[in-house]
Amino acid sequence: MIITGGEDRGLMARAFQAGVNLFLFKPINRTRLLRIIETSRVPIDRERRRLQRVKVKCKVLIESELGRVGGETVDLCLNGMLVHANRALPVGTLVNVTLALPRAATPIRTAAHIVRIVGSDFMGLQLDNIGKPESERLGEFLVPLIVALAEERVS
Repeated sequence: MIITGGEDRGLMARAFQAGVNLFLFKPINRTRLLRIIETSRVPIDRERRRLQRVKVKCKVLIESELGRVGGETVDLCLNGMLVHANRALPVGTLVNVTLALPRAATPIRTAAHIVRIVGSDFMGLQLDNIGKPESERLGEFLVPLIVALAEERVS
């Protein structure tokens, strides 16, 4: 969201390209601003849950053209994970991930790519094209943990 006094269309185009999805022009109507914030709360909360990392250890197998790497998650969110493994694959490597959730009968399998390396044995993975059933299973596992974290912060 951007609050501005000008109506420069070039600025608006650049801002939308950068990810802005709402412009407010001065002077600001307080009632309208509060209504916009309240309406935005649900998508903002959904995005926060999607990106909220939970410290949880799950076994993970990462496979690519460079071989197989076993490891364990350090943290996990709905679109990625930080994995501790015996070695790291290069940033940009496309991989297939098998994630064993605690108490789950079958693991989650999805594509991902390596987005960062920390030291020689930690990899940040972003999940790619995770199927709806896998996404739902991951959500069923993570959302209660995310809610519990939020409740801890409040109390």
